Amino acid sequence: MRLRSPIHGRTENVGDWLLAAVLAISAQYEVWAAAGPLAQRVGGAVLLLAATVPLVWRRSAPLEVVVTIAAALLVGGLLFDGYQASFQGFLASIVALYTVAAYGERRDRIIGAAAVAVSLAGFQLAEVLRGNDVGEMPGIWLPYLVAFALGRVRGWQLGESKRLRRRAEELERERDEKARLAVAEERARIARELHDIISHAISVMIVQARVGRRRLDGETVPPPRESFDTIEDTGRQALSEMRRLVGLLRTEEQQPALDAHPGLGQLDELVAQISAAGLPVELSIDGEPRELPPGIDLSSYRIVQEALTNALKHAGPAAAQVVIAYRDDEIDIKVTDTGAGPGDGGGGGHGLAGMHERVSLYGGQIEAGPQRGGGFTVRARLPLRWAPT
Repeated sequence: MRLRSPIHGRTENVGDWLLAAVLAISAQYEVWAAAGPLAQRVGGAVLLLAATVPLVWRRSAPLEVVVTIAAALLVGGLLFDGYQASFQGFLASIVALYTVAAYGERRDRIIGAAAVAVSLAGFQLAEVLRGNDVGEMPGIWLPYLVAFALGRVRGWQLGESKRLRRRAEELERERDEKARLAVAEERARIARELHDIISHAISVMIVQARVGRRRLDGETVPPPRESFDTIEDTGRQALSEMRRLVGLLRTEEQQPALDAHPGLGQLDELVAQISAAGLPVELSIDGEPRELPPGIDLSSYRIVQEALTNALKHAGPAAAQVVIAYRDDEIDIKVTDTGAGPGDGGGGGHGLAGMHERVSLYGGQIEAGPQRGGGFTVRARLPLRWAPT
């Protein structure tokens, strides 16, 4: 099935209608303006309509059109002397042969070419039997051969264009699939990190509840002890259910991280690593650093890490600047570089997709894009109002 835009398709249809109308009307004029028996003129007029009007459908049904035109010309050539020599019939058959060569399948091309060849051969045989001069008739085959060859060239171009479009669609699907996989991997990574953070918090809660209950062993008031029992039992159940749920996100090879997760307090080490790798980085702190919720602290660090890694990979010879602003109700992160690369995490946007996932998890905002005059900027804001420290 050919792929055509609606506008292009309508333009082609209008052109086919105009061509068929011009050939049909001019052929009718010549038939009825010429002298001759009425029966011959009526028969010629009908057959010329059959040889010109089908051009309207030449693109949608190329084989049927070329066979119809060839049959009409053959019948006219056999019945009426000089019929097929009309310019309109000649041009209609040329166009029909070109069309089936360009748009038809291999079987259609063979049948269409055979139909035209039979029509021409039959006409020439009829002329020989009539005793007419056929000295110039072999040359009539040349335009048909040229039309068929041009049709094949056009068919090859259309086929190549289809292949390129299919390849572009496949590449787009592959790109989208890779982006989805990258987002899924990033979500799994975030889930694992949050799992470890929350597991640590709940473990601390359980331990504290156990300690508190032991301190109350000498107390005679039961309510505090029962409260601690509830805290411990609830914490154990929550930890067990969460491990079972998030365990679905882990493969057998992925084990829970037992070390402390990084945060903004480790930015100095990160900046030193990136600078040593070839991208000079300047770190600035705006406001008074303070303790952040563990998840936001980790996400902030990961955003800076991903932005600097992207700049290191794609910015080329450049320098970077990291600005961390501590606000009353949010943490504001801005990473800029002076390079010429895309800064999009490998050209596919996967690095930025990971940042978006982290920011959206906490209801924040992120902006990323090239700067005027060169370079790339990533700016993220994570709200703090819903998660007290």
